[in-house]
Amino acid sequence: MLKILLCGYGKMGKMVEAVIAEQDDMELVAIVSPSHNKRIHDVKAPFDVIIDFSVPDAIYEIARYAMAYKIPLVLAVTGYNDEQKQIITELAEKIPVFRAENLSYGIKIMKNLINTAMKYQYDNIEITETHHNKKKDAPSGTAIALAKLIDENIPIHSLRLGNVAGEHTVSFA
Repeated sequence: MLKILLCGYGKMGKMVEAVIAEQDDMELVAIVSPSHNKRIHDVKAPFDVIIDFSVPDAIYEIARYAMAYKIPLVLAVTGYNDEQKQIITELAEKIPVFRAENLSYGIKIMKNLINTAMKYQYDNIEITETHHNKKKDAPSGTAIALAKLIDENIPIHSLRLGNVAGEHTVSFA
């Protein structure tokens, strides 16, 4: 039985909770979030993995906790600053860390398509991304990762509307 600690209880946290509940070989040990009035240090190990869908500033406590108990991390948070990225890099030298700006198959396919398209000459490339109006970072980590595949300086247009899960468009002209 894989025992999981979930950090963050926004849209994705709730989806992860629902998926875990459907699995026979997984158990959600605890949810750490302000809405649950629980911090990571309130949870007693052991469990097998921490899945983080919270906010960038949570990495400080999560990193200390994961390091103290040698618990692997899955980090699916965007918007880390340079200091936070350095903490993650150093942590990954000591415990298993999987970090992705976006875990969807669609973005993996999109990255492959971008790499293929980049074999050709384009005068103008721009990214447009739309997310729900509660998303805190703009541009999203996914949009930034897509831009890095092309050229970090390409324009990114960010829209925050309604409850759009996430749409990313890369336009080549």
